[in-house]
Amino acid sequence: MTTRELESVFAIWDSVAEFNTSESDAALRHLFECLAKLLRADNVFWFSAVRLISGEMANRDLGHGWRMRSYEVWQPDPAKQERLKLVQKSLDKKSDVPLGLTTTTISGEAGRFRVHRLRDGWIDFKTFKSTPHYDLFYRLPRIDDRIWVVLPLGPDMESYFVIDKIATRTRFSAADAELAGVVLRGLKWFHRALALSHGLIAARSPLTAMERRVTRLLLTGRSEKEIADALGSTLGTTHNHVGQIFRKFGVRSRAELTAIWLGHRK
Repeated sequence: MTTRELESVFAIWDSVAEFNTSESDAALRHLFECLAKLLRADNVFWFSAVRLISGEMANRDLGHGWRMRSYEVWQPDPAKQERLKLVQKSLDKKSDVPLGLTTTTISGEAGRFRVHRLRDGWIDFKTFKSTPHYDLFYRLPRIDDRIWVVLPLGPDMESYFVIDKIATRTRFSAADAELAGVVLRGLKWFHRALALSHGLIAARSPLTAMERRVTRLLLTGRSEKEIADALGSTLGTTHNHVGQIFRKFGVRSRAELTAIWLGHRK
């Protein structure tokens, strides 16, 4: 890695760290933009994966017991969302769409940091290219190449960043994959912040989209009335959301909730 590339990595780390605790969504979008520029990519998305099945049952499961949970994308594509739902249905055996080698192989490697390119030899690409999964998830959306960067956040949770080249007839280099890995591996604290902001860490159940919006505003110090006004909601509805958020995180006050974000509570 060149000195110039290292300086680019350090600049990304520093810029992401500039966002405060209530700005995880804005920080994620900023990181998407930085990765796209650095790697000359056309789209980037993030999702979390959690282990729902373990032991012998996981060995018989198509996704080795792992399922996708929260999902955020830089350049939203409704068709992509529908395709991702098909992956979930395939894992739950509720769809006739077969899973691809990429999904089954990468979930089977859980527990270690990994970086893969579509054609770097980690799957039999020639075989994969002849499958219906490839037609639906790669040929149809015109994905020319893809990088996966996966960081374990614990025994039962992983953070995925997926970086695409679309309709460019170009591919990522090994150096591109290495660079993506260095950037994202050095931001483990941010991977955890993303999971926390979606209610996947410390919470009893994931946050809804509205609960996430209320939580972000709570962390800015706004009153419930100010939050209600900002969201165009009633004070009563907002108060109910706040109560549900507190219950999910097992806290009794805004101060305790903020402490979780600041890392003072496990």
